[in-house]
This record gives sequence, structure tokens and C-alpha cells, in this order.
Amino acid sequence: MLWTRSQLKWQAKNAFKKNYWRCVLAALILGLLVYGAGGARLNVDVKNGQMLLPDPERAARMIQTFLQRFGGFLAAGSFLGIILGIFVFSVLEVGGCRFFIENGFGPVSVDRLLHGFRNGNYWNIVATQFFRGLFTFLWSLLFIIPGIVKAYQYRMIPYLLADDPKLTQDAAFAISKEMMTGQKWDAFVLDLSFIGWNILSAASFGLVGLFWSNPYQHATNAELYNALKTEYFRRRGA
Repeated sequence: MLWTRSQLKWQAKNAFKKNYWRCVLAALILGLLVYGAGGARLNVDVKNGQMLLPDPERAARMIQTFLQRFGGFLAAGSFLGIILGIFVFSVLEVGGCRFFIENGFGPVSVDRLLHGFRNGNYWNIVATQFFRGLFTFLWSLLFIIPGIVKAYQYRMIPYLLADDPKLTQDAAFAISKEMMTGQKWDAFVLDLSFIGWNILSAASFGLVGLFWSNPYQHATNAELYNALKTEYFRRRGA
């Protein structure tokens, strides 16, 4: 095996601890702007041990009234979110990858998050990231499993762009696919190994995630990229 979970996590933990507060801040910015942790929630009342759901007809009227009053604002907000996702947040994701890649070799400044905006290859990053998201979405329409497989196949694209912003779209997809060949299941298990931390984060209202597990996971993913990159160049004799 090219790498082990314990090895990657040990390296990530050491790198994270050496630049603790900057890693926490970088992960917080990425969590708020790139990956997000929002979602609709169902509010219910509990009385005498029973969950009381709202009356269906009343709920439908409330939703209809809400949409009539605020539907335009929701549509505008959704459109703005899509635009920001394409032209800002996807580029910031590449900057986050750059930050954690460099942090594996020594402390780095948080302003590396802006790497994608400053390297002179902004539009290449935007286009490549856009098609990465589009292709993943289209594969997901076929069924969930193909979408998950493609998401893992394209996983290294933002890291590749962070390393070489001039990399063409075709090259980024091809290299990521080659790097993840035979690695997707192990990467999936690596992600599963953080479930305990995610549960603790939820139980602590996000505090464990903020101050430990989120930057720890970002650092581990960067170590995974470094391991796969080393093997990729070894196979090519570079």
C-alpha cells in the first residue's frame, strides 16, 4: 500500500500542531465559505413524550405565503450563491489546498488562501473547477454511487491546480484519475475514519470541529495528495 491512515494522520497532526491557530482560521474560512455546514431543519414540539408535527394544510398555506412574499428574494439569493460558488468559492478551495499542502512542510500564512486569485491563472482555475462540479453532478443524476465514484476520481483536481495553476483542464482530470486509480476505496475509508470526530463536533455544537477535527481533516487530505503525488511521479520516473 502506498500509504496508511495512521501514517497520514500522524503527519497531518504534527503539521497542524506546528501552525495551530492559522490552520484553525484557514479551516474556519473554508468551512464558512466553501464547504458550508447549513441545511434545512425540521422544528418540532415535544409534549408528553410525543413529537407534534404541524398540521399539513396549515403548513402548506404557510409555505405558499412565504414563497409568494419572498420567492423572488430566494431566487436572487440562489443565483448569487451559484455565481459566488463558481467565481469565488471554487478558487478559494484551491487556495485552501495550497495552504494545507505548504503547511505540511512548514508554517504558512493564511493569506495563501488567496493563491488562486493571485497566480495569474484565475480563469483556468474557475473553468476547471466548474467542470469538475458539473461532471460530478451529471454523474450523480445516473444514481448516487456513480456520482460518489466520480467525486473521488476528481478529488485531487483542486490540489493539482494548487500545485500547478497552469495545468490544463484535460490534464487535471487525467492526472487526478490516474492518481486515484486503486485509491478510491482507501480514500473513502480514510474519510469514514473521521466520523467519530464529526459526531463529537456535532455534540459540542461545532467546537470540536472548529478547534480540532476540521483543520485536522484538511491537513490529512493534503498529506494524502502528497503521498499520491510522490507515487505518481515515481511511476513516471520523474
